[in-house]
Amino acid sequence: MNKTFKLFVILAVLAAFLAPSEVPALEYMDGKLNINGFLQTQYRLHVAGKNPNNESNICVDKKNDKNDTNMWRSTVQLEINYEATPLWNWFAKVRAHTEQARQDKDVRKFEAFPKEYPGDFKIEDDDFMLELAEFYTDITAGDMWLRLGKQQVSWGQTDGFRLLDVINPNDFSWRLISDALYEGHDNVRESLWMVRLNYSMPMLPVIDNANLELLYIPQKHVWDELPSTGSPYNVVPAVLDIHHERQDGHEWGTKFSGIWGGLEFSLNYFRAYSDYGVTIVTGPPRFDDGWGAPFFAPGGPPFTCNDYGRLKSTAKHPLMHHVGWSASYDENEFSKAVYRLEFLWEPNRPYEGGGNAKVSRINTIKYMFGIDRPTWMRWLNSRRTVSLGFQMFQTLTINADSGELRDRIITLDGGQVQSTTTLFTFAADTQYYSDRVHPILFYAYDTRGGYWFAPQCEFLWGDNWRLYVM
Repeated sequence: MNKTFKLFVILAVLAAFLAPSEVPALEYMDGKLNINGFLQTQYRLHVAGKNPNNESNICVDKKNDKNDTNMWRSTVQLEINYEATPLWNWFAKVRAHTEQARQDKDVRKFEAFPKEYPGDFKIEDDDFMLELAEFYTDITAGDMWLRLGKQQVSWGQTDGFRLLDVINPNDFSWRLISDALYEGHDNVRESLWMVRLNYSMPMLPVIDNANLELLYIPQKHVWDELPSTGSPYNVVPAVLDIHHERQDGHEWGTKFSGIWGGLEFSLNYFRAYSDYGVTIVTGPPRFDDGWGAPFFAPGGPPFTCNDYGRLKSTAKHPLMHHVGWSASYDENEFSKAVYRLEFLWEPNRPYEGGGNAKVSRINTIKYMFGIDRPTWMRWLNSRRTVSLGFQMFQTLTINADSGELRDRIITLDGGQVQSTTTLFTFAADTQYYSDRVHPILFYAYDTRGGYWFAPQCEFLWGDNWRLYVM
């Protein structure tokens, strides 16, 4: 893409947003049209060793992996909200990104914006993307509310990790898990074209705030996007040449929620294809030009280095059924804590069969128990409470042979399959200096021996400037 055009797009959006920088949002047409947004630059320093996933064969761009930069990305986002009538509303979210990580001469050449699917509404090349991130209309009629367009749906209440939040796939091509922890998944989920209907049932006995939600996704299936080969964040060995099977889509789900005696609950069901995929090696590595001639043989058709010495693999996305429920209770009299439960049953969940070149199916149960409590810790903060959060996640594989589990390869969505996997998380945050300094701490421990410690601090200047250090 022409660099002049990229610069023009960035400057045009900046001019629209920054001209009246003394106010947080623009209002037009007597407040019916609202425009707001932000300009963000993120820089992430490389402090670890080299990424082994970028080492494979002679055709990979050989760098020493001594890069100082993992990411240097600038983003401009605009949100446009138009209230046509009190019962009819339009919303659009537009983003422009540039990636400057390759200003570091030791960063390999890579595709910074690899996601691509029918209806993505984006213009991109290796280091620039302009996208229509969300676009939908809301229509209200009595107790019914309808949303049509490209949107996100969030189910469940887990922090950092997703259990019932299975509707939208994730774009992990650059954000990975840390952004989901601190910002929620709003900027990590990939919006989908869907129809979403909510029906409120205020007269239902016993249950308050009863609501029935139905959703339908007509577009072809969209899977989780991982960092591309050569990216500093690449998690897939470069020796795998993976091609995804695109499913037809037509995914749908339903959710019933309400409050019963102070207990907030939901019952959930979603029929969809696997977002993470099951990767199957379908062929041996190639050492010829595709026509039977050795790679170094003179003449013959041109040969793409991306094929040389790589294992031909297929990422299948089988149909899955997600059945679950959630419950939370705010016990404000004695413990002053909020208790949360989430449960998910995935019958015949697909797994990768180690060396079998097939998809294996195992009944899987996942659940989470969490406690949140604001606590006075005056030795730490004499003016504000400290919000403490604890979560325990468990994944149970049902009726699976232990030998079969040992033979499984490591899956792309979260490690080797075991009969029971347990994860604990702890989070704490508070605020200082009139809420202008906001430190956050998050710690996760996997009983298999892994752990992750992720501190962050947010600094606020005035009404329009923020600095995040993590």
